[in-house]
Amino acid sequence: MNFLLLCIQSFVCVLCVLTVKKLGIISFRNFDMADAKAWFPISFLLVAVIYTGSKSLVSPTNAASRQVDNHVVER
Repeated sequence: MNFLLLCIQSFVCVLCVLTVKKLGIISFRNFDMADAKAWFPISFLLVAVIYTGSKSLVSPTNAASRQVDNHVVER
């Protein structure tokens, strides 16, 4: 599920950037394969950090709720 959300987020961001470029609000260079190859390792690591960070935020919440459920004290 996290991967799907990251894909949707990336698609929406690219769509927004391309839209404001078409409107003339921003400008940037056209796609260049040499630049893409140079930036791929950094981009891949950034995506990996975001993905693992989102996974780590989900796990402690579930673990904490299970721990609280197991330690309910009745009076």
